[in-house]
Amino acid sequence: MPGQRGSGRQHRRRPRAPHTARRHGADLDHARRDPEEDLRVEDGVLGRPSLRLALRSDAGRDESRHRHDRRRQARHTLGRIACTSASESWPRCSSPSPPRRSRRRAKATNLYLHADGTLSFDAPAPEARGATYRAYVSDPANPVPYRQRPITPTYPAGDWRTWEVQDQRFVDQRPDVVTFVSVPLDHDLTITGEVAADLFVSTSGSDADVVVKLIDVYPEDAQPNTWDPEAGPAPGQYARSVNGYELPIAMEVRRGRYLASYEHPHPLTPNTPLEWKIPLRDRDHVFLKGHRLMVQVQSTWFPLIDRNPQKFVPSIYAATAADFIKATQRVYCSPTLPSHIALPVVP
Repeated sequence: MPGQRGSGRQHRRRPRAPHTARRHGADLDHARRDPEEDLRVEDGVLGRPSLRLALRSDAGRDESRHRHDRRRQARHTLGRIACTSASESWPRCSSPSPPRRSRRRAKATNLYLHADGTLSFDAPAPEARGATYRAYVSDPANPVPYRQRPITPTYPAGDWRTWEVQDQRFVDQRPDVVTFVSVPLDHDLTITGEVAADLFVSTSGSDADVVVKLIDVYPEDAQPNTWDPEAGPAPGQYARSVNGYELPIAMEVRRGRYLASYEHPHPLTPNTPLEWKIPLRDRDHVFLKGHRLMVQVQSTWFPLIDRNPQKFVPSIYAATAADFIKATQRVYCSPTLPSHIALPVVP
């Protein structure tokens, strides 16, 4: 008979638990406001405005099963919210990824690197004169650090948890980092979807790493100064503001020996421009009006990425001290070799 199994017992659907029968709007309100769940939504990363993150603190071990179920439901609800960094809104969607509607509307738009150090949505002009590349010397003996020195221990805490949003001004003026920056935006720029770098780079060595960073540069007057204008800021106080802050949005590295194949590494031909496609993964961010876009390119990122000798060896782990050499890297910005960042711009 319908509704019966082989055991002869009637199978009935269990009633839904009250906490799973709530509407999404009620779930969101519960997740953000119920103090019993020890959940909160805070503005700012390290107290800085214009960034929103959902945080959950650790719960006590003696909580009842009912509170555990409610907390799990609240976490599920927060997972259904797509956080648009630097935005003032919390769009709703069916997954933690950006809303499908925004993805469908996003249009792949190239942000071009220019030899004068600027960024623009205009491709390099054929009639442009002067240099067609920017160069820097990479030295494995003096690598670019991935965090500002002195670097605190990774564990148990320290700065490790927030290093991916740390101010990048500490490397901006290094001679082994080339920086490209746009003019201030005259309107908000929203990106939603896959971001990728497509660079044309050569090296004087036979192996190299290319690290690329996409950065949101805050205006110098992003927030009012809190110090007495007559006395000026206290030591370290100015650095704790977001004025001029260089917020990394995407960062990634590509190793030259694997450009052609990950299974069979090959040396690079010295001083020959090659195309470096570097995926920067999915991003959902709003570059606000008055902010600038920045791209940094470098060839070391220590100790996050092991040092590349910049001389091809069968195994970097077996490289000797003599194998680590300086190399001159060139980032090309010409009409025939147009280095650019592909951005999924939402109109």
